Amino acid sequence: MINELPISAASPIELYPSTDGKFVYWESGSCTAPGICQQDGTWVTALDGSTTHELEGFSQPALAPDGSLLALTVASSTTQSGLTFALPDGSNPDAFPLPGSQTLDYAWSPSGDELAVIVAQVSGYSGRTTGSRNFLVNPHTQAISEFPQSDLLNPRLIWSPDGSYLFRIGTLPTDNGYEIGGSLLDRTTKQTTNMTADIGLSSLEYPSITNATWLPLP
Repeated sequence: MINELPISAASPIELYPSTDGKFVYWESGSCTAPGICQQDGTWVTALDGSTTHELEGFSQPALAPDGSLLALTVASSTTQSGLTFALPDGSNPDAFPLPGSQTLDYAWSPSGDELAVIVAQVSGYSGRTTGSRNFLVNPHTQAISEFPQSDLLNPRLIWSPDGSYLFRIGTLPTDNGYEIGGSLLDRTTKQTTNMTADIGLSSLEYPSITNATWLPLP
């Protein structure tokens, strides 16, 4: 079965993952070459054709696995951004304050009960990132728990399929350039296992993880 999205005045350049089969989240903008694009704003489209509108002021939409809540980033400046929850169509946004300066990445647990969030600590004096704090938040109860901090740059969060573990991966500076760093976090005990040596990827240039997925063992 193929559905055609309603025509919009904006031009889609990227699709965001969705989970409920009712809404599509996409980025508008323009591209001058493959992979070289200018983002203009995040949009939501209902597959039944009832709505297509811009999620003005918001970015990085992530829908919970049960389709009940939408996690979004709202920026207050070039170095300040925060976490917000809304209904799947983007209505009724509700800010969820967390310590730190800039929301970097987040990922819903497989069951959708909690959201793992990485928040950068940015120096107000130099503008440099001095590390990041890692949280698990429950948007329904407002509960917050914190994992050990990390020094990863451009970090990404990945859940194990059973929701028992989180994997944190990103870039680390070294004496001879950079390397891809990673750590395994136990959701229950909060124990952290450094797996940077197991990854074994280093370079004189700056390597960056743009996407990652946890694959179950065959």
